[in-house]
Amino acid sequence: MRFLKAIALAGGVSAMAIGCGRKEEAAPPPPAAQPSQPATAPAQNAVAAVKQTVENTVTEAKKVAESAQQAVQKTVDDSTSQVQGLIDGAKAMVSEKKYSDALGAVQQLAGVKLNPEQLTLVEGLKVEVAKLGGDIEKGMANLKTVANQQDYTQGLSLVKQLASYQLTPEQQKVVDGLKAELQKAVGGKTADEAKKALGNVLGGNK
Repeated sequence: MRFLKAIALAGGVSAMAIGCGRKEEAAPPPPAAQPSQPATAPAQNAVAAVKQTVENTVTEAKKVAESAQQAVQKTVDDSTSQVQGLIDGAKAMVSEKKYSDALGAVQQLAGVKLNPEQLTLVEGLKVEVAKLGGDIEKGMANLKTVANQQDYTQGLSLVKQLASYQLTPEQQKVVDGLKAELQKAVGGKTADEAKKALGNVLGGNK
C-alpha cells in the first residue's frame, strides 16, 4: 500500500515537473515594431554631397551658357561695327568723288548680311554711287564730242572736270585716249601749250 502511494506521489511530482518544463519551453512573443531610425551621419553626408554636385553642375552650366551668349553678342557687335565702318568709308569716298573706291565698297557690302537700318543706308549709297558714275560717263561723252570737234578750250575744261574724280582703270584709259586726240587737234605754239596743260591735268588725276 505504501508502495502504491509512493508510486502515485512520484507520478504526480513528475507530471508537475513536465508541465512546468513545457511552460518554460514556449516561444516568446514577437518583439513590438520599432519606430524607423533617423538617417545615419554617412547617409546624410552622401545626400549633401550629391546635392552640392548638382548645384555645382547647374552653376557651371549657367556660366558656360552666359559665356557663349557673350561670345555670340561680341561677334554680332564686331560684325555690326565692321559693316558700319564700310558704310562710313563709302560715304566719305562718295563725298570725295572717289568713284572707283566707292563702287568697290558698295559691291563688298552687297555680300554682307545687313540689318534693316544698314540696308537702308547701303541702298542710299548705291544711288549716290550710281549718280557719281553717271556724272563721269556724261563728262566722258562730252569730252569725246569736243575731241571730235577739235574744240581744245572746251576739251581742256572737261578734262579738268574729270580729273576731280577717281576713275576706274577702264574709264581712265578712255579719258587718256581722248586727251591724246585733243593734243593732236592743235598745232604750232598752241599745241605745245595744250600738251603741257593736258599733261598737267593728266598727272593730277586721283
